[in-house]
Amino acid sequence: MTTKSFAKLPDTIFCNIIEYLGWYDVTRFDNALLNRSMRNIYLDALNLRKVKVERNELWKNALDKGILTWLISRNIRVISWDSKVDDTKLITIANGCPQLQSLNIFECHFISDTGITALATGCPQLQSLDISECGNITDAGITALATGCPQLQSLNITNCNKVTDAGITALATGCTQLQSLDISGCYSITDEGITALANGLPQLQYLDISGCYSITDAGIRALANALFQLQSLFIRFSRITDEGITAVARGLPQLQSLNIRGCRNITDEGITAVARGCPQLQSLYISGCNNTTDAGIRAVATGLPQLQTLYISGCNKVTDEGITALVSGCPQLQSLNISFCRNITDAGITALARGCPQLQSLNITNCYNITDAGIRAVANGCPQLRSLNIRGFGNNNITDAEIIALANRLPQLQSLYISGCNITDAGIKALATGCPQLKSLDISGCHNITDAGREIAERIKYRK
Repeated sequence: MTTKSFAKLPDTIFCNIIEYLGWYDVTRFDNALLNRSMRNIYLDALNLRKVKVERNELWKNALDKGILTWLISRNIRVISWDSKVDDTKLITIANGCPQLQSLNIFECHFISDTGITALATGCPQLQSLDISECGNITDAGITALATGCPQLQSLNITNCNKVTDAGITALATGCTQLQSLDISGCYSITDEGITALANGLPQLQYLDISGCYSITDAGIRALANALFQLQSLFIRFSRITDEGITAVARGLPQLQSLNIRGCRNITDEGITAVARGCPQLQSLYISGCNNTTDAGIRAVATGLPQLQTLYISGCNKVTDEGITALVSGCPQLQSLNISFCRNITDAGITALARGCPQLQSLNITNCYNITDAGIRAVANGCPQLRSLNIRGFGNNNITDAEIIALANRLPQLQSLYISGCNITDAGIKALATGCPQLKSLDISGCHNITDAGREIAERIKYRK
């Protein structure tokens, strides 16, 4: 098609075409048009209010060539920007986009309180902001946001380590519409800030305080006593004990997702309290809670019939008994991670395969007591499986026979991780034929695969 025929395209068809292009390609495509005087009409016909600027060299060049000016002239409301942005460019955005509603500038290490203050002043309609990993932002920047952006509903300040209780207290006072807050890795925040947060943000539905090591059971109790709309709570790698998690179970019965990964002070007592107090829980992550035993898993099976996702990686005290109980009580389970649970054997996996036909994701990495028999049971019993991770089977029991069984039985498989398994080109060929949706395949350490087999595996990765 020539540029003349491009120019004759009806607006609707033209817009349908460029909706599928990245914005750097849009500008190139548009430059090829004969009727360049119509470019803004064509582009504006899309009624764009959301732009994601890819993190690559093309967009860095485009940024320098004035794309930012074009975006501002269109009053774009949602921007995801490249890490090249600094205070100067952020001030330009703030001055030119007064209707900006959402901005994602995570990992923009050159942004400081100066840029954030300008943003807060110039964009009072801001509803969503991601400034995670912007390590130069302090309480001053957060206070400016709290003052200037009262409509803020979502804020991510992950690893903004200079933010303290003062910044969180300001947020709790000025941004009372916040529904989602991620302060993970902000280790200077203590129970004082969490208490202010709990008292000032009653609409909060999502909260991540992972890695905030100064928060204790007292702060968790404050959350549990006030945030009655909270649906998702992340407290990974914290100091909380059974006392704190029991308070969560008593105060937040509406909780749907709980992540306490790496909280080593939590035992079966805390897990049992959660199972009894949070019946609506759909996702539970207790990986690294090494004191969890079959008793805790039995409580989960009894109290959480709606559970769809369970991660118990590294819970070495869990055995086949716990898995069998889980299968009986949680038939809706779709995702299970039991990696490094070395006391689980083929018996547990066979029970899982028979009792959880809806399973879509299974991770059994480094479960050394699961053999080829367990893998065949998975192939026969989990037809909806989309992701399977069986890395690290040191006994090399996984051979072409098991991989061929997977290929024949799991047509929906999209991701397979089989590094270190004793397979050959025959297994790879079977996967290429039997799993048409397979796009992610890890065969590292599979030394019996030849160059021909590896070429087939590479072609699998680049399927559309």
